[in-house]
Amino acid sequence: MLLCCTKMYAQKITDPVAEQFAKYSMQNLQEKLYLHTDRNFYMAGEIIWYKIYATDAFLNRPLDLSKISYVELLSKEHKPIFQAKISMANASGNGSFQLPYSVGSGNYIIRAYTNWMKNAGPDYFFEKNITIVNGLKKPDWPTTESVKYDIQFFPEGGNLVNGIQSKVAFRIVDSHGKSLECTGVLLNQKNDTILHFKTLHAGMGNFEFTPVAGNLYNASVKTPSGDILTQALPGIFAKGISMHLTETGNNHIKISIQTNTENSTISLLVHTRELLKLAVTKELVGGKTEIDIEKKQLGEGISHFTVFNQQNQPVCERLYFRKPATMLVNAKQDLQQYGTRKKVTVDLSTVDKDAKPVAGDLSMSVYLLDSLQTVGTTSISSYIWLQSDLKGNIESPDYYVTQSGPDVDAAADNLMLTQGWRRFRWEEILGKQKSNTDFLPEIEGHIINGKIVDKRNGRPAENINAYLSVPAEKSLFTTATSNKNGNIQFNVKNFYGGNEIVVQTNHLTDSMYRVDIATPFSEKYSDRAMPEFILSEKQAGTLVNHSIQSQVANTYHAEKQQGFLFPDAIDTLPFYGEPDKRYYLDDYTRFITMEEVVREYVMDVHLKTNSNNKFYYRIWNKSFNDFFQTDPLILIDGVPVFDGDKMVNFDPLKIKRADVMAQKYYQNNLAHDGIINYSTYKGDLAGYQLDANALIMDYDGLQLQREFFSPVYENAEQLNSRLPDWRNLLYWSPDIHTDKGGKTKLSFYTADIPGTYGIVIQGITANGLTGTGMASFTVIK
Repeated sequence: MLLCCTKMYAQKITDPVAEQFAKYSMQNLQEKLYLHTDRNFYMAGEIIWYKIYATDAFLNRPLDLSKISYVELLSKEHKPIFQAKISMANASGNGSFQLPYSVGSGNYIIRAYTNWMKNAGPDYFFEKNITIVNGLKKPDWPTTESVKYDIQFFPEGGNLVNGIQSKVAFRIVDSHGKSLECTGVLLNQKNDTILHFKTLHAGMGNFEFTPVAGNLYNASVKTPSGDILTQALPGIFAKGISMHLTETGNNHIKISIQTNTENSTISLLVHTRELLKLAVTKELVGGKTEIDIEKKQLGEGISHFTVFNQQNQPVCERLYFRKPATMLVNAKQDLQQYGTRKKVTVDLSTVDKDAKPVAGDLSMSVYLLDSLQTVGTTSISSYIWLQSDLKGNIESPDYYVTQSGPDVDAAADNLMLTQGWRRFRWEEILGKQKSNTDFLPEIEGHIINGKIVDKRNGRPAENINAYLSVPAEKSLFTTATSNKNGNIQFNVKNFYGGNEIVVQTNHLTDSMYRVDIATPFSEKYSDRAMPEFILSEKQAGTLVNHSIQSQVANTYHAEKQQGFLFPDAIDTLPFYGEPDKRYYLDDYTRFITMEEVVREYVMDVHLKTNSNNKFYYRIWNKSFNDFFQTDPLILIDGVPVFDGDKMVNFDPLKIKRADVMAQKYYQNNLAHDGIINYSTYKGDLAGYQLDANALIMDYDGLQLQREFFSPVYENAEQLNSRLPDWRNLLYWSPDIHTDKGGKTKLSFYTADIPGTYGIVIQGITANGLTGTGMASFTVIK
């Protein structure tokens, strides 16, 4: 049928939609994280290694915004097994979890997100299923339950409209999100068969029919087990607008829009991940119009088509997937077969689709392939370009990115019709609902959030100063002031490992306030289905082998798996930098009171008493050659001391040194008239009694990077060592970079376990080309 139109206004869509959409996109920068784990299957006692890639959600290019990411290992009940804060630099980071022998067997979720991503909610977090088996514990097998099915029908554009032919996509899965291959018939209320249909790929398919208002349509579906399921189709609108997308053979897309209303004008807005690609307004002639679009006008990945009526209301939507160009990652080892304890050399190369070299940021894992440890079906490309923009589970997502042909195109289009767009809702863009911005991006380092509460009435307290300290030999100290809601935010840098933190207000002036510290981890969870945990009896032997391999590795190499690296770039200076004066008390005659110490040789500090015979400090102001007239900041191991008497009465033999800043020091919104910081020998306060109002709690800082243990067999002694090497993970590196010529080389050694080993590489380039490389080799005795 040939349609015609009288007017078409290119790049013109009635306000306020276009302007509001552009404003929303500019003000709502979003992040994506992809987490590459070394494997998808683990035994209790083994280590989960992972690398985090951060990109922006618009261009899918590396985004160096958040300097902290949060990684959690969750049980199926969403109970955190592990939680870690990972330092990010240059849009990437890495970490590890060592699984305890107390962990139960089952499927788990590993998820990753940033503080900024918490504004959008858990549906935007990276999530991945992994399987853990504890060979020392009897599995907690799931109870037998009746099989449940989920059948959904999705009219193209969103509506079934009376008298307008429509495409209807469908998706059939079980309660664990696993697809079913089924057949079915569409019936009307008289039980007349309208048409037959069947699934085409991953439980999805589509059919076309013309609905008639007043009729009721039900689908009768037969499952592989013979069950008959009945599901009603969505309701039919007596009046409305429909849309239909057709790919033409000349790299064009035709959008057909049809209505049975008096609506004479429609607008079409097309964007790829919130980057506007097309905005047109057209008049409908005879209730119909068509819009032709060149595919090259669209961005790679998922594009979003929305039809607006004359009142600028969204009335039809659908998605379209354009396969992205990817980085080609080639891994070639020097041999195809190796003996045990032999060196493997791998040449890596990275090129673009035109075979031109590109520099890539990569991570690589080499592990034993068997019925338990397989190559996963989710790569960085399928996640970044597909999964991260869609709701719900996607079965075998790599299929849509790596495969090609008419069947793949049809399957991809069914996926677009059945999986909803997750990145925004029009209510937010059109101003009917405000987007959430409660969480700030951590662009400098970790932010510890808290709240100051008035203990007298339980209400938030505004404009109260609070102080956070991490007592240690290299102590940490920072300040914050509460806002009108009582919230405080402590910006802490270089806080690695676990330690006690001390948070307090000045008890001399603000003793009626309590400080509460909030968890930085999200306590909201997605509702994605967890796959069923299944172990076959046929895998019993393989399972025993894995259990033995894990136990042997932990018996003979446990200490070598516990090496941690402290970042080289960390500034070891205290927060005030180099002090103006530093006094090592052991260099002087030791006095028995702190008063004598200060008066005798800490020349930049005067110790005085007031009319109440209470001690107070005054520090020399070198800028004005005079003493400050107000109190300085007094610290012991980085913890503020508000009562001068308390410090004067402290045992000086426990103090190793005293730093003095003889100048005004500004920190956040506070100004200190000089600083004196006393350091104990171990940085543990040496028995100094903190104020009763101080909050003291254990707090994990950034995770230290664990060193991957990879033995070397370069000489006869190493080669003939009687220590067993039963590693089934031969190599893991989260920090591989190919040069501008797209080349790099690396090596590792095989272990004592024969079998087939897989090499899996994930990576990204500076301009957002993602890629996956795979290879394999065998080890024989």
